[in-house]
Amino acid sequence: MSKIENLEALQPPFSYMLENFLLARKNRPFKDKSNHWDFFPPDYEKAIITTKAWPAFLRNSLSLGFNDDLIKVSNTRWDKSGDGGISKKIDHDYKQLIGPLISDEKHQKEIIGRAELIIAICGLDFLGKFASSDIGSPATLRARFSSDGVNQKTITINDNDLSILYYFYQINRIFNVVCKRDAPLIVEIGGGFGGLIAKIKQSRPNVRCVMLDLPEITAVQTYYLCHRFPDKKFLFYKDWQQKGSAIFQEEFDFLIAPGWMICEIPDISVDLVINMRSMMEMTNSVIDFYFDNIQRITAINGLFACFNRYYKETSGDAVMLKHYPFDNNWKIVLSQSSITQNIIHDLIVQRQSEKSQFSIKESLRSLPPF
Repeated sequence: MSKIENLEALQPPFSYMLENFLLARKNRPFKDKSNHWDFFPPDYEKAIITTKAWPAFLRNSLSLGFNDDLIKVSNTRWDKSGDGGISKKIDHDYKQLIGPLISDEKHQKEIIGRAELIIAICGLDFLGKFASSDIGSPATLRARFSSDGVNQKTITINDNDLSILYYFYQINRIFNVVCKRDAPLIVEIGGGFGGLIAKIKQSRPNVRCVMLDLPEITAVQTYYLCHRFPDKKFLFYKDWQQKGSAIFQEEFDFLIAPGWMICEIPDISVDLVINMRSMMEMTNSVIDFYFDNIQRITAINGLFACFNRYYKETSGDAVMLKHYPFDNNWKIVLSQSSITQNIIHDLIVQRQSEKSQFSIKESLRSLPPF
């Protein structure tokens, strides 16, 4: 069956996934992926049309590389004990890598401990309200928690989701105070399968969300978000190419496109830019490219939430957070070592119309490594 026949036979969201992936692959720049991300099969369209694999994508190789639940497999690439699941991706092997329930007693204690830390930071009601959905069939544990030592609430928790919840909390508590616009524009760069942006959309239903990522991962985001928000309006790379900048005059809920399209976002139009744990896996030249555009598109008083490692070199470059190319028109709102992952720095900055007297680069200078 040809790719065109495949497209005609598929139903949404798979038809959206395939059509926009093929278009993005045709137009993608040379070497848009760092060494860290150079593991997708050359015939990735076969992954998209293997529709039976997607209902459990959070437990099979479709989400390897951007799903902490599968980190024991993906990390074998870096400790040299395996290939990080690359062979499974290349071979389109979608057998489950973990079960649907977290049954190991040691793992149960670890995840309950992480949930209790999230509750201490964010509150029990916050965890209960924004806990993971069952889309993608994540590995879960049902556990009871109490904020007062008496009344208990049973919540279904998931490892990867607890990590996302923490960063969502950091963003949400600041964004809700700073941004009062009715329909703010949010851009997330490197958003994984879409877990963070889904929580933001749940919290503020009127936000317009732009997801920018590698073409393969935008297919995953399309699957997850279309299932998570079946009644919302979605636009894709093909729509953006056809409509150009006029697309930002439309009402939409999600616009999903490859990362290089950030160049087409209008100046000073974005209320919040997010990068959660993916700049640290880019080359320094790609980081420069994104910063040039982030500093162009962020509105005055808009926010940039940047959660990344102090140091990482899996991209092929030595990438240091303190060397990110911030200009002088930023004010620090939040800067601290991450409570849940101390190798990550939580940084939220606000765009200013005038240069700051004390630059962010100078503020970050004392961060590790030394």
